[in-house]
Amino acid sequence: MTPIQIKSSRAARFALTAIAIAASGIAVLAQNSVLVPPSDTPTIKGSAEEVLLDLIVRDKKGKPVRDLAASDISVTDNGKPVEIKSFRLVEGKEAIDAGGKSRAKVPLDAMRQIRLVTLVFERLGDEGRRLSRQAGLDLLKNDLGPNVFYSVFAIDRQLSALQAFTNDRDLLRQAVERATSGAYNQFAADSLRIRTQLETMVGDHAGRSVEEKIGEMSQDSSGARGAPGGGSIAAMQARLMLTMLQSDEKIAVEQAGRSSIYSLLSLVRGQILLPGRKTVVYLTEGLNVPVSLEEQFHAVISAANRANVSVYPIDARGLISGRQNQGSTDSLASAAAATRSQNNRVGGAVTPEESRALDRAEDSIRGNVRGRLLELADSTGGFLIADTNDLRLPLHKINEEINSYYELTYNPHIENYDGRFRKIAVRTERADLKVQTRSGYFALPESAGNVTMLPYEVPLLKALESKPAPRSFEFHAAGIRVHPVGESVECALIVEVPMKSVTFTEDKPANINRARISLVALVKDGAGTVVQKVTKDQPVTVPPEKLNGIKMGNFTYLEHFLLPPGRFTVETAVYDGEASRASVRKSVLLIPKPTAGVNISNISIVRRFEPGGKDADLKSPFFYNDGTITPTLNDTIERNKGASISLFFAIYPDPKMTDPARLVLEYLQDGKVLARLDPALPAPDATGRISYVASSSAEAMPPGIYEVRAFVTQGPSKAMEATTFTVEPPVLQ
Repeated sequence: MTPIQIKSSRAARFALTAIAIAASGIAVLAQNSVLVPPSDTPTIKGSAEEVLLDLIVRDKKGKPVRDLAASDISVTDNGKPVEIKSFRLVEGKEAIDAGGKSRAKVPLDAMRQIRLVTLVFERLGDEGRRLSRQAGLDLLKNDLGPNVFYSVFAIDRQLSALQAFTNDRDLLRQAVERATSGAYNQFAADSLRIRTQLETMVGDHAGRSVEEKIGEMSQDSSGARGAPGGGSIAAMQARLMLTMLQSDEKIAVEQAGRSSIYSLLSLVRGQILLPGRKTVVYLTEGLNVPVSLEEQFHAVISAANRANVSVYPIDARGLISGRQNQGSTDSLASAAAATRSQNNRVGGAVTPEESRALDRAEDSIRGNVRGRLLELADSTGGFLIADTNDLRLPLHKINEEINSYYELTYNPHIENYDGRFRKIAVRTERADLKVQTRSGYFALPESAGNVTMLPYEVPLLKALESKPAPRSFEFHAAGIRVHPVGESVECALIVEVPMKSVTFTEDKPANINRARISLVALVKDGAGTVVQKVTKDQPVTVPPEKLNGIKMGNFTYLEHFLLPPGRFTVETAVYDGEASRASVRKSVLLIPKPTAGVNISNISIVRRFEPGGKDADLKSPFFYNDGTITPTLNDTIERNKGASISLFFAIYPDPKMTDPARLVLEYLQDGKVLARLDPALPAPDATGRISYVASSSAEAMPPGIYEVRAFVTQGPSKAMEATTFTVEPPVLQ
């Protein structure tokens, strides 16, 4: 029998580089986690719900119209006419019934008809801070009106609360001054202080449902003036603020560096807890939505419409010239250069710059950041303030719309919560009127109230609940153990989808092919409780000349999280967006109790190695030789000419022991040891870990099933891991 040749970790680098060049694929690496409480276990149930819709109606001169009746209005939801259940004009301290002929006036319930205004300041330059400061202070000069409460937030990498809901002008002015001071590093401390106060306020109200808390409002009027105090309405406002902040904490971990969209999502979703009209005044220098965040951006619009929130963006750049499009022009030029580089070279590896060229070209089309602000405003019933340095008139108009608007309700009769967008259209019998309202919402079930659920997750969660589970195409998914962290163990979820299984749709005008891969994985404990949720939506765009190469590769997604000792099941669903089909896989993940002494991770088969240099993440459990390992769950290797197999694992010596760690590797077939290696290990890196790769020539291996065992010792402590792989004869052409 031909002996197996095994290379040590230092010599393996060339073999890994060769694998990286030969393999085509898409890798998405993440290091985050979202803990889903037991009560948030996803379920898909159909139920009727009522849609509450705000309308701002103006004549052709822009003046508010206050004499409409229900008979003057028609509404369609998802293209179908709906019956208006109630219709009234809310103005000042009273509501005027406009559903019939009486137009009876009813005083507003001070505890139920709450109007909330959220001022949001995001990463402003010197001129933007000046304009935003003046805008915030000018808005506060207007009549706040009855039951109108303001709060102040700032966005800089994460969402920070600078002032809880109040109608105390002095407190609000101080918060606006802080938000426009440029001292963003102080916001986290301010937000933590406010959060501590809010947690104290809601302490006595924990454990009661939202409905019970809202019911309390009509019986307790304390706290209606000034900063929220001890009354139940104040406690509800405090709970709302906490929900907004907690939502952002979960999401910020999940999508680091994408704070604009996810902070807005937290703000609007958190406000569903209270009834009444809500307004977000968003002061920013623009909103850029990359291709990969299109779904999330539209989720912000849908969540705002479901929570009755209108967004009024203010472009804090004021009067600007044609320079606003220079960034888009530069981005297009860069993308074009990368594309020319692809076309001028035959063969070889695709560089990271080239692989991002198509996404960057599409991003440049979205580079006019004002356009997304306009879409956000129009879709939520607000309006955009831009290209002006005099904001007094538009701010007066915002205040007018906070205090005077129409309100109607209807039942959409949703039979299938399929996650698709349902467009709302409102028309009047009078052609001279302009109706300002919301564009629509995603058909999400009531369980979608948890902040991490996005529209693309709905078909995936349905697939996980389907019996039998769908298997429209093949993919791999499994959890692996990385290393102990205190009483828990760091784990990694690996999801691997062969691109040949994914449907691509040709976009001839753009000269590209499009695909979309979405996934949801639920990690459940022995009682069936969801303890970890992993989710990803990835659009893919490929030029025609690269399509065949991409189809030969794999989409790989990695996510890291902590689990306590125990037995867990991993339920994973993957959705092929262009073909609207899903597949589900389930696996078991066993987490032993961490022990003292040396430890070793699970052994992973290497798909490719990506040199990272100074940009490599040393904290990644797949860090190796200043680069990153991408593992694979495919344990079958064809015995082709030049074929090799590389195995990766990490050793974690006990820092309390003076003895060095030692390694013995064994390769076996049919229980017989074919090769044994006792390599010298390098010193641990800065994290205390020894990353190791062993490579061997698969071309020299007879077909069959092989086992690899790694024995690690350090003083009296021992650890062992094993894995198997299969070598198959080459496929005859």
